[in-house]
Amino acid sequence: MDGTGFIQRDALILVIDDEPTQRLLTHEALNQRGYRVEEAESGESGLEIARQLKPDLILLDVMMPGMDGFEVCRTIRADEELYRTPVVIVTALEDMDAIETGFDAGATDFIAKPIVWPLLGYRLQFALRTAVMETDLVQARDEAEQASTAKSALLANMGHELRTPLNAIIGFSEFLREQAKTNGSDAQTAEFLDDIRFSGQRLLSTVNDVLEMA
Repeated sequence: MDGTGFIQRDALILVIDDEPTQRLLTHEALNQRGYRVEEAESGESGLEIARQLKPDLILLDVMMPGMDGFEVCRTIRADEELYRTPVVIVTALEDMDAIETGFDAGATDFIAKPIVWPLLGYRLQFALRTAVMETDLVQARDEAEQASTAKSALLANMGHELRTPLNAIIGFSEFLREQAKTNGSDAQTAEFLDDIRFSGQRLLSTVNDVLEMA
C-alpha cells in the first residue's frame, strides 16, 4: 500500500510554506506518493493559488511572515468556494497553543515538526478520505432535504386536489338529501344519498389524518 489510496492517488496538494527547503522536501515526499503538488511561499500567494486551482488539500505552515497560517485558514473557511477544503497545519508538536488555535481557525488536522516523511502520505490520505466522506454526507443530506420538500409539495397538492371534489360531493349529497325529504322521494334514494355523504365524509377525514401525520 502506498499511503495515498486509489480514490485520491492524483489528488492536488497545495503546500504553503515560506521555507524553500521545507517546500522542496515536502514536494518530493508527496510526489513519491503519487500526489500532484503546487507550492506557495506566502499566505497571500497561497490563497490566490487556492482560489485558482481549487486543490484537494492544503498543507499549511503556521509560522509565516505577513499572513500567518491561522489567518490563511480562517480566510479559507470564510470562502464559499474553498470552505470545505481540508487544511492540515504544520507546527511544532510541543506548541499546544498553536495546535488549539489552528483547530479553532478551522484546521482539519495537524502535522508535527519535525515531519516524519514516510508517514506524511498516510496522514494526508486520512484527511482526504475524511473530506470525501463529509462531502458524501452533505450530498446525502441535501438530497434527503430535497426529497422531503418534494414530498411536502406533493402532499399539499394532493390535499387540495382531494378536498375540493370531496367537499363538493358532501355538500351536494346533503343538498339532494334535503330535496328528497321535501319532495317525498323513495326511501332507497334517501339511503343512497346518505351513503354518498357518509363515504365522502369518511374519505375526507382519512385524507386529513394522512396529511396531519405527514
